[in-house]
Amino acid sequence: MRKGLKTLIAGIVLVLLGLFVIPAVILLAIFLPDHEDLSFQVPGQVEISVEEPGNYYLWNDYVTFFEGKSYRRSEEIPDGLAIGVQGEDGKEVVFHRNSSVTLDFGDRQQRSVGYVSVADPGTLLISVSGNFEPRIFSFSRSRLFMFFGLIFGGVGASILLSILGVGVSIWGIVKLAKNPPPNEVEGS
Repeated sequence: MRKGLKTLIAGIVLVLLGLFVIPAVILLAIFLPDHEDLSFQVPGQVEISVEEPGNYYLWNDYVTFFEGKSYRRSEEIPDGLAIGVQGEDGKEVVFHRNSSVTLDFGDRQQRSVGYVSVADPGTLLISVSGNFEPRIFSFSRSRLFMFFGLIFGGVGASILLSILGVGVSIWGIVKLAKNPPPNEVEGS
């Protein structure tokens, strides 16, 4: 094998990784549904174990499939809906109303209802009451920073690998040019 050919191949592989593989992995991580959500029917209450500090969102799953039944409700929460969140000590945890985030994962559509900021891991009791048709809510940790980290980190890694791949490819081409193939034996 000629000197520089392996370097050229390595450069091409790095460019392909940067242009296709890393963006594909990022897109899969972002758009594949996350199964850490805890879904439950409301009106009702549920106890949830929170293992890490952070912001945790309560979601109105207005289009979803839950326990063998399809739900298609209004994106807006019904009038008279009351939400209460208690910590392990029985004290009320501040619930911040925020309906500005919507998510759409194929057969599941959600709109945020609000969030709680959890400083210490523990158990939360979430109560949703009111006089309305049963619907599905879910509760999950905020993934906003994870999404931005994946996007910006992935774009940075993709650009870096692509530039590195182009540089290595050029180096391989230079090595190939400096080392021409050996002359064939004449008169054979």
